[in-house]
Amino acid sequence: MKNWLAAAIAAKKIDPFELWPLLSREEMKAAMAPAVKGYRTDPERSRLWERIATFTLKSVHNSYKLFTSGGMPEQKQRTDVLFYANSRNNHDALYPIYEQMQRESQCLFVTNDEIARLLKLSYTFAIPYLPFLLLQTTKKKGYCRESIRWGFDGYWQNYGLYFLSRLWLQKLSPKVVFVANDHSNMPCVLTKAASDLGMSTCYVQHGSVTENFPPLNFDYAFLDGIDAAKKYATAESRTPANASRTRSCAVYLVGLSKFEGLLNHANESERAQSVGICASPVDDFREIEELLLHLRQFHPDLKLIFRPHLAITGNSKKRLRSCSMKNAIDFSDGNVEKPAEFLSRVDVIVSGSSGILLEAALMNVTPLNYNTNQDLSDYYGFVANGLCPMTSDLGELSNWIKDLIALRPSVKMRAKQYCETLDTPFEGMTARLIASVVASIDDSLIAEDCGVSWTAVSVAENSEAFQPKLAIEAN
Repeated sequence: MKNWLAAAIAAKKIDPFELWPLLSREEMKAAMAPAVKGYRTDPERSRLWERIATFTLKSVHNSYKLFTSGGMPEQKQRTDVLFYANSRNNHDALYPIYEQMQRESQCLFVTNDEIARLLKLSYTFAIPYLPFLLLQTTKKKGYCRESIRWGFDGYWQNYGLYFLSRLWLQKLSPKVVFVANDHSNMPCVLTKAASDLGMSTCYVQHGSVTENFPPLNFDYAFLDGIDAAKKYATAESRTPANASRTRSCAVYLVGLSKFEGLLNHANESERAQSVGICASPVDDFREIEELLLHLRQFHPDLKLIFRPHLAITGNSKKRLRSCSMKNAIDFSDGNVEKPAEFLSRVDVIVSGSSGILLEAALMNVTPLNYNTNQDLSDYYGFVANGLCPMTSDLGELSNWIKDLIALRPSVKMRAKQYCETLDTPFEGMTARLIASVVASIDDSLIAEDCGVSWTAVSVAENSEAFQPKLAIEAN
């Protein structure tokens, strides 16, 4: 009962807007569009009373279903390290670290399936906090306050998520909590609860970032390379001095964990024989269909493989899949085939502004940016930094592919600033580096000074300070 009371009191003090940066930060507006579909409503449903009624009915429905079916029990065993992944991409970034660390520590890996009961009950436990949400809304200004129109349900749910997450963490008693997302609500709520309970929080970068991402609000952050460190430094410099913080963040540059053991399997083909085409939710699907048709028509001898982003579901996915089949183009399902496995089957990647362009370059697969969304033109800075060229013209794209069919140069080292371990003895050993850092943090190490309240340490350059045997094993 004591824990319940403490959790209830702590929950009313949270800022539900701050715990969902993807919806509340104007800087992330362009990236928000596909993610916010489940929360954005039509004008009729934007009336407050209707939103409250819908939320309340959902809480009653979820509670009834859970208590009549027995629900899905959460993991209750104590653990030293907790890993939480709220998407497939998060899973791919965290799981290699989990596999490495469980050899030495008691670890627990959970996804939304394992905490389904917590997620559903959060609606019910959020009900009493409506007055606190309304009060918080009156304190917000500008875009953040406007976001209540599409984020009302999610912000309200955050109170219930925090309350239940705090109780759940007290049962597990982990010393360290790992997440791979810094802008969605559940990872932010979980690390907030963990921090309030005195547990260490760790963030692992799972994809490409921009300076518009929220500043790092964790104890430790494991970033891919110096490019990400500089972008988070910019985000930090934009943050008001009075902004809420849990504690200072120690930043380590460790390479990409989701490509563990795969980066040394670079594509050595000197001529392009296969092309992968990727689509994301922010792309113009009509233009993607035209792209598929064009490539099949003008490059009949090439092997083509189409891969939509995991966030493309339902009728949109069926439509694109049908288009690829009609044009004799193979289909790669992200729910079945991992990105690295897909990239190992192609020589060239054609995509809009997406992290898949960087992942391709890391495996020496030539990245080409075909832009169908002017609002997200070079969103991650890949073109500006020389990682890949960009065009919106199908003719120009075709000419590039023709040149690559004749001769395909190596592109792997273009990605050096995005992957700290590239071209080092620790290439493809990110999980081992992270496990070593967690086991032997040394705050005296300083590598790159980014001009803010934290420094970015290259683990590859300081490997002996973390774990001497790493240097031996790398050789």
